[in-house]
Amino acid sequence: QFALSVVLVAGALLLVRTIVNLARVETGFDRDHVLLVRMDPQGTTYENERLRAFQREMLEALTRLPGVEHVTVATSSPFNGNVDGRRLRIPGVEPRDPDDGVIQVNMVGPEYFEAFRIPILRGRPIDARDQPNAPRVAVVSEGFARRYFGDIDTAIGRRFTAGGVAIEHEIVGVAVDLR
Repeated sequence: QFALSVVLVAGALLLVRTIVNLARVETGFDRDHVLLVRMDPQGTTYENERLRAFQREMLEALTRLPGVEHVTVATSSPFNGNVDGRRLRIPGVEPRDPDDGVIQVNMVGPEYFEAFRIPILRGRPIDARDQPNAPRVAVVSEGFARRYFGDIDTAIGRRFTAGGVAIEHEIVGVAVDLR
């Protein structure tokens, strides 16, 4: 019994140490004072413009709540990872290997980077100018910029397409890498 108790106590201490270490990991975003609301419109009658109108009304209502600083929408959050892999094509850049041509995409609204306090290293974040009918823009990670363009300074203004639809996106900002 004593030997079993020692093993259980040692395991519990290792678990506590791991949790403490995870809490200290620099994630690249602010985890405190963030409230996430998940909404899945699939299976409802909300589509296209009706869905966008509902989202606008919801964001406006949330903005009016006391203590709320930033409100945004996104297809994913830093807390749950991103599973939207898309084929990447950059004019003048050849993939190094088959996996090099796939990126993870997160479509976000204005104030996303402010809400999570994700630092923008170069350029600008997604903002009110970036509406569905405006030219497509993107903020890429520092790792993306370094991998495909060599450094973060030359990424701004470059263009790429992601996914099966050949819609070009212009890079307007470079953000820190998130963990």
